[in-house]
Amino acid sequence: MKTEKLFITALQKVSFKAFAIAAYILLFISQRLPMFGINSIELNDVTEGFSISSIVFGMVSKFFDFFGVTTPPEIQLLMIGCIVLLVFGLAALIMSLFGFRLIQVINFCVSAVGTLLSIGFSVLVTLVISSINSSEIGEILEFQLYASIWLPPIFFLIGTLFTYAFAKMPDYALAEGRFFRTIGAALNPKYFLRTFKKDDNTEAL
Repeated sequence: MKTEKLFITALQKVSFKAFAIAAYILLFISQRLPMFGINSIELNDVTEGFSISSIVFGMVSKFFDFFGVTTPPEIQLLMIGCIVLLVFGLAALIMSLFGFRLIQVINFCVSAVGTLLSIGFSVLVTLVISSINSSEIGEILEFQLYASIWLPPIFFLIGTLFTYAFAKMPDYALAEGRFFRTIGAALNPKYFLRTFKKDDNTEAL
């Protein structure tokens, strides 16, 4: 019975900060899922899937080296994009652990940029894969795109929204109720400019 009460008490104290942290943790998990795969047309059962984290560590280049194919410059561009996404995601997660309002405002800006970059990266991967499949390399290797490519932008966006809500209303907890009404007030664009002022009174309103 005491354990159950402790769980309920802990759940009641959950704030927007916890949702942001959970979203960024899921972001890192999604970045380890295969985003696209490469199949060998000439050899059977030679298939490899690549995630954002595996691209950063050069796994795609090793796959091309295995077949004696020069790594296309587009893949090198994707590697740079993956590094940027990992840095932004890590920065957002670390800053989410702090409760200072100024840090959360900065975190919101970092997360918003990360969201836009993540969306752009997903679009870029789609275009690159389409381009490579129609090139000479496409006669040897076939690229396939997975739906998981859109998971990082989704989790980045969720984390951004809850980071922003926490910056606007740091004292809110689930015990107070009115969850959707409160987050709706926090995300109200009418009070957006107040976010960057010291006297933001959104929570008081």
